[in-house]
Amino acid sequence: MSNILWTKVKFCRNLKGVMFSGKITSESQEDVLKLGLDACSSCGLKGESIEALSDKVINNLIASGKLENDFASSLVNKGYASNDETNVKINGKNHIEIMAKDLNLYDAYSKAKKIDKQLCNKLHFAYSDKYGFLGPDIKNIGSGMQISAMVMLPALTKLNAVRDLPKSNDKLIFNIKPIDLQSGIYLITTGATLGYGEKQICELTSAYINNVVKCEIEMCKNLAKDELEVLDKCLRAKAIINSCMKINIDELNNLIGDILIAINCGLEKDATSEQIIKLINCTKDVKASDNEYLAKIIKKYFK
Repeated sequence: MSNILWTKVKFCRNLKGVMFSGKITSESQEDVLKLGLDACSSCGLKGESIEALSDKVINNLIASGKLENDFASSLVNKGYASNDETNVKINGKNHIEIMAKDLNLYDAYSKAKKIDKQLCNKLHFAYSDKYGFLGPDIKNIGSGMQISAMVMLPALTKLNAVRDLPKSNDKLIFNIKPIDLQSGIYLITTGATLGYGEKQICELTSAYINNVVKCEIEMCKNLAKDELEVLDKCLRAKAIINSCMKINIDELNNLIGDILIAINCGLEKDATSEQIIKLINCTKDVKASDNEYLAKIIKKYFK
């Protein structure tokens, strides 16, 4: 759907007989690192200790969302492995975390699940017949699966209606965190999933995200009662994007939000949601201070 920028599926796994994160010894972390890297290598993933990576590589991984700042804040006994579709972190909040990102939730799930199955066959994970996979965070007990999605909700933001969105469906609770209020970018994440199977979690999460987007489109229609205002903002946004010599990311995201509202209203026929997604993806790794470079790379998207 047009307002979904990406979805990410993560499996949290912990080794059987090894203390969880927070209580694990340095010696045990070394063992987990070696076991994890060896298992990932046998699954066709390229991996190594984080300490062996250069600062530039680590910063690029953080900028692309493949590593978090808190994970990279301490590099001792931590590992990272990846292929073209999936990333694996070792010795973070869990012993092993398997992640895949895609525009489509089910495609992200399929990528992550493929590696999860392979690692489950090679490593002995902490598992209870009654509760499922075990770990240090109670919300991950059960499937051990987390889903997150980055969405743009500019109309809901402008009308201050994000707070009115439901926070659950069928007892599965979701968190909505603002990332950029200028453009209305939010991160939706699953809460505790104990008692639900993986496919059910995917179905419930997909339905929830789609409902949020449906609410956004309804708000766009409310704004479209003043067609001239919506279309004027969209045309101005496209003009600035195509003619600016420099621009900061906050202003750009605000302009993108105005264009997306016009698209969802049916008032903008030339621009598409696919252009919006490509534009955001091409700017996510640009340094916040590099305003001239940002202006150069965005001009090809809206003519």
